[in-house]
Amino acid sequence: MTKVMTLTVQLTLIAALAIVSAYCEISLFIDFAETDNPIDTFQMGTLAGSLVMAQHTLAQRAGSLFSRGHHVAAGVIAILVLVLLVISVSASAVFYEARYQASRSDDLQAGTEYTDKRELVENGKTTANLLKVLAEKEIDKGNTWQASQLLIKAAEVESKQDSRVENVNQVQAPVTSSAGIVAEVLDQYRWFAWITFGLIADLIPMLLLVLLTVYPEPLQSPLKQGSDTNPEPEPEPAPVNTTAEEPENAPQKPSKTLVGLIHTMGKMPSWQEVKSAGISYRKYKRERDELEQQGMVFDPGDGTGFQLSRPSDILQ
Repeated sequence: MTKVMTLTVQLTLIAALAIVSAYCEISLFIDFAETDNPIDTFQMGTLAGSLVMAQHTLAQRAGSLFSRGHHVAAGVIAILVLVLLVISVSASAVFYEARYQASRSDDLQAGTEYTDKRELVENGKTTANLLKVLAEKEIDKGNTWQASQLLIKAAEVESKQDSRVENVNQVQAPVTSSAGIVAEVLDQYRWFAWITFGLIADLIPMLLLVLLTVYPEPLQSPLKQGSDTNPEPEPEPAPVNTTAEEPENAPQKPSKTLVGLIHTMGKMPSWQEVKSAGISYRKYKRERDELEQQGMVFDPGDGTGFQLSRPSDILQ
C-alpha cells in the first residue's frame, strides 16, 4: 500500500510540473499565431504541447535503452531531449519575464505619481491644440497679430512637453508582488531566476520518469504478479535420489547449473525451463543473484522476467 501511495505521489508530481511547463511553452507559441485565427492558434498550441510531451517520453525511453545496454541509441535520444529541454526552459523564462513586465506596467499605471505626470502631459497636448485652433480662427478674421501670439504660446507649451514626457518615463513603479520584489533585488540577473524556475519544472518530472524506468518499484511480490513469466515459487524440497548410480559408459548429462543451461539454450531461461532441467529453485536463485550482482542479468520490471545484459560476455 505504501508503494502504491509513493508511486501515486510521484506520478501526480510528474503530471503537475509537466502541465506547468506545457502552459508556459503554449503561451509563448500562440503569441506567434495570427491574430483572430483560431486554427493558427490551435496549431501553434498543439505543437508546443507535443514538444513537452515528446521531451518527457523520449527521456523515459532513453533511460530504458540505457539500462538495457543500448548506450548509443540512448545517447542519440538524449541529445534530442537536450534540444527540447532548451526550447522548453527558454519558453518558460520568456513567459515569466513577460508576466513580470506586465505586472510592472500595471503597478506603474496604478501609481499616483505616474497618473499625475501623465495627466500633465495630456493637458499640455490639449492646450497646444486649442491655441492652434484659436489661431486659425483669428487668421480667418484677419487678426494676424493675435493669431501669431496664440501660435507663440502654443509653441511654448509644446516645448515643455519633452521634459514632461521624460519625467513620466523616469517614474519608478512601486513593487507590490513577491515575484516583483525578487526580480527587483536581482535586477538584470533576474533571467537566472526565470531559467531556474524553468529547469525545475522540466528536470524534476524527467528525472522521476527515468528513475521509475531504470529502477522500477514492484507494487506487489512476484508471486502475485500474474503477468510475470518467471515467477519465483517457494523453494522446493531437495528430491530424494532413488536411482542407482549410472554406469560409466552412460551419456554425460549437461551440467545442472544456471550458467550451463544459459550456454545450452543461448538465452536466459525461464523458471519453468530451469525447473525442467532439474535445477532446484534454491540453486537457481543463488546463481541468478550472483549473475545479477556481476551485471550479467537484469530484471527490466515489465513482467518479462530476467534477461541477459551482455549476452556476448556470458555466452563466450
